[in-house]
Amino acid sequence: MNDNCDGLRIVNLKELGTNMKCKKCKRVLDLQKVSKERLIGCHSVLTIHCESCDVFTQVNTAKVVNKDISEVNAGLVLGAMHSGAGQTSLDKILACANAPPKSNYLLKNYEKLIGKIMEDEAKASCQRAAIEERELVIKNIKKLIQEL
Repeated sequence: MNDNCDGLRIVNLKELGTNMKCKKCKRVLDLQKVSKERLIGCHSVLTIHCESCDVFTQVNTAKVVNKDISEVNAGLVLGAMHSGAGQTSLDKILACANAPPKSNYLLKNYEKLIGKIMEDEAKASCQRAAIEERELVIKNIKKLIQEL
């Protein structure tokens, strides 16, 4: 196993299990045969050697959406945003867990992405509430007039 893979990782076990197959012969890969790890925040892409067919396969340790959005990184940033933790706090938590730190650049990118999604959903929610309120006023107009 690659010495650079030291420390703890956040892994989606179901996704890792699904991805631990050789891209050529489809045999189950061995984590002991990791030759390289590429860290993208707290998401890992492992390069694993298949001894059966001598091919190297890249294995994601969690789900990836739109080729560059990791569920692990998105979850960490969302948790940091909800708790009010910033880069320094997140780095301290990861250091105590013996996990690799996230880069500030990655944190900011995910904050922008998640912030935009949260803002869009808040606007849509307000719009739905306004429509519902209008419908209720129209539905109960006679009762409202009597009370006035």
